Amino acid sequence: MADDPCLLKEDGYLNAGTDLKKIVYHPSLNVIIVCTKSGHIHVIDVNSGVVLHSSNLSAENHSEVVCRYITGQDRVLFCDGQAIGVRSDYNGVLLLDTILQKPVSSAKDEIKLELLLSEAIILKKCLSTVSTASIDYAINELTDKISEAQIKSKKGIKAQKVSNL
Repeated sequence: MADDPCLLKEDGYLNAGTDLKKIVYHPSLNVIIVCTKSGHIHVIDVNSGVVLHSSNLSAENHSEVVCRYITGQDRVLFCDGQAIGVRSDYNGVLLLDTILQKPVSSAKDEIKLELLLSEAIILKKCLSTVSTASIDYAINELTDKISEAQIKSKKGIKAQKVSNL
């Protein structure tokens, strides 16, 4: 994380050595969402300054990504000019990698699922009990992603909770 250009310093200074577009505060999670002109977002823990998550949101129009916090609803809204997504937190985690993913037009199109690590492990175990040739690909993909996520070590309880794949 030391190489990350978006880092909240101990004295409260946000090193925005990036193409900063907007900063949004999420009060119930106590995180800052930093949006860049290149369409990437960084979720930063206010207390520790740790970058909890970085994503391109599955946006197709990266330069047009807009973020807003909806106060009365405790939700975040993202839009890239082609898709719009609204999410609340799920067990204290914002699942943002798929928020601007468009619907598929064919059954053969690949989709991106976003799960917490703990739920991915449970899903893999459930799918393994009914293993058939049609879902072997999904089980193998889950196994690979779970292994990758477990290798990445994150500091702090909040950062560990955000481990998703």
